[in-house]
Amino acid sequence: AALLRLVESNSTGSIDLLKVALLSSNSQVRSNAIRLAMTTGRQSLIKNMGSRISGDNWLVVLGGLSAFENRGAESLALMAFEAGDHHVKVQAIRTLGTYGGSKSVDLLLENFVSGDKQLQQAAAYAIERMPGNAMNGRVQKMLNSESSQDIKLAVSVLAHRNTPYRKNRLFRIIGGEDSELALAALKSISTNVEEEDLYR
Repeated sequence: AALLRLVESNSTGSIDLLKVALLSSNSQVRSNAIRLAMTTGRQSLIKNMGSRISGDNWLVVLGGLSAFENRGAESLALMAFEAGDHHVKVQAIRTLGTYGGSKSVDLLLENFVSGDKQLQQAAAYAIERMPGNAMNGRVQKMLNSESSQDIKLAVSVLAHRNTPYRKNRLFRIIGGEDSELALAALKSISTNVEEEDLYR
């Protein structure tokens, strides 16, 4: 409470005290200091902490990413994934559904096909909601690949992401000679099907 008043009033030495609190050995003190830094416009202090953030403190950071510009938020979410425990990793992936960009595509695709159900679900959630064209571009590239594995992954992703010309690409695969890919495409298209699609 004292630190909050000192920082909000911009008292002499209050930022130094905040820096000390951010490095405290007490997890609760660190969590409060992280919240305070983010709500008072001192996000740069969080970025500078880097690898010194640990444990549940990452959850506090992930919950306050709206205080950062998108690239900064994405970088912190990726740092949280690398440094955090399993629960933090799941939450970090989910936040990429809001803040993810080109740096996040590989991570999301890797976890989308991982053997961990929670990470898979989090990746599917993020893939569906991820802003921008980075994921769309990667999916189109995989669909045009000569690798059947890349195409199969792209088809699976299309069950969760409505890219341009999605249905036309899936119908082309359904009408192709590869029965395994055709089955995967049928599963993907079934997540967003209309009556005219059933006739096709």
